[in-house]
Amino acid sequence: MKQIFNSNGGNYEKDKNKGNGLGLNEFLGDDKKRRIYRFNEHKTPDFRQLVTEGEVSVQSVKKAAKAYDTTLTVFLVPVLIAAIHSTMEPRDRKKAVSVAVPVNLRNYFESSTTRNFFGMIHVIYDFGKHGEAFESIIAKVSAIFKRELTKENLEKKIKTAPERRQKRGNERGRVGGV
Repeated sequence: MKQIFNSNGGNYEKDKNKGNGLGLNEFLGDDKKRRIYRFNEHKTPDFRQLVTEGEVSVQSVKKAAKAYDTTLTVFLVPVLIAAIHSTMEPRDRKKAVSVAVPVNLRNYFESSTTRNFFGMIHVIYDFGKHGEAFESIIAKVSAIFKRELTKENLEKKIKTAPERRQKRGNERGRVGGV
């Protein structure tokens, strides 16, 4: 075992056989294992992340979202999922695509702080189960948003998060469950 530090300042033991950190299925608490697609990015000589930027009219994106009878955010997540799918190698196309979406918790809970107050939901789209049609992606993402974005569900996640972190930390041999 080798002592290493994570980016949040916490430390944990790294076991060569178990990998490094939590898998998405463990993070989500899913009993069913899913094969999730992972990017294999080209690395720059100075190890910077390659980013493509673009500009688009907000009005045109709103118009497109309205054409699919959905919100701007619910529209943009399927756009990202479809874009990721279009770059996948054919052998990877049976893997699910997962997108972490930040949620402004002020929309669900009262808060007087000016600090960040957000949570995350994970949207997983399995092309093998649900197909490649953009309409199918939107329908599945919309259903996930409706299921995940309720005050009760978010409250449950907030209350159980420290317990889940502690449990996973102990299972992974992390110091103090960090």
